[in-house]
Amino acid sequence: MRFHTYITVLTGLVMMLGSCVKDPDYLKRSDSKDNAVIYLKQGTVQRLDLKLFPFVDEARTLTLNAGFGAIGYPGGDVAIKLDVDTRAFDSINLVRTNAGLQPYEAFPAEAYSFTNRELTIAGGSLVSNLAELRYFSKKFDPAKDYLLPISIMDASGYKVNPRAKTAFLIANKLAGKPADTQGWVATASSEQTQWENTGLASALFDGNVNTYWHSSWWPSEPAFPHWIQVDMKEENYVDQIGLVRRQGSSSGFTKFNLEASADGNTWTMLLQDQAFDNTNNAQQVFPLTPAPWRHFRLTMTAGKMTSTHLAEFIVYKY
Repeated sequence: MRFHTYITVLTGLVMMLGSCVKDPDYLKRSDSKDNAVIYLKQGTVQRLDLKLFPFVDEARTLTLNAGFGAIGYPGGDVAIKLDVDTRAFDSINLVRTNAGLQPYEAFPAEAYSFTNRELTIAGGSLVSNLAELRYFSKKFDPAKDYLLPISIMDASGYKVNPRAKTAFLIANKLAGKPADTQGWVATASSEQTQWENTGLASALFDGNVNTYWHSSWWPSEPAFPHWIQVDMKEENYVDQIGLVRRQGSSSGFTKFNLEASADGNTWTMLLQDQAFDNTNNAQQVFPLTPAPWRHFRLTMTAGKMTSTHLAEFIVYKY
């Protein structure tokens, strides 16, 4: 009985002492704008890169919201207005132009929609609701760089952190990377499997410039044109190819055509009567209009000798 009485008295004493201790400053709510700033949370990073590939019909979504920076919380609601910042766009492009870089393109009007531009940080809260930006990847030219700066334009009289005022949304031009060739199949108009290293069409994508495909020169030596054909086994979105000559040999082809196909039956001419430097050991890259393909056919139409050869056929895909 005495024990329970002791606990009850002790509990009451702790509650009385606690009621005399003031709330710490970081828990207080205040309407004072001194030493308080508003910032765009996505503006704390240097840039936001939009995902364009794979291209889809439906919109992708990116969200933005604002934050409150101070000791404590805002007493009442803080109304914040966002908008596309044309001054920031011009400033960035001026810097790029002065540095010898290509200026950004503005986002095409039909490529995005920006809703909920008016945000609210509720009293007693540190973050706002979300603004939503929807964008359509197919509306962007994959060969161009785009910029959309979105800034805090008004923050109910609060100061705005200048280093986190603007979110820079970037839609970069797409640049392919060498594709993984595992499982690919190569065929050719002919192969020279004796006395050559390796002479096989499969050497075209083994990643080794010291092996090569060679058209037949014994016991028969077909004349130009010669062709090689690659089946990647699935569609890849391709923006360029690379060719590497047989190292140290200038006796290969000098002209070629490149065709591509989605099904291996219907072919589209991508490059015609294209020059190839058979004196250059380095990879030679040939840009293509970005598109999805599964099959490629390289037809060599002229060269120094009757037969020809090639070390690597490289496909760049997104």
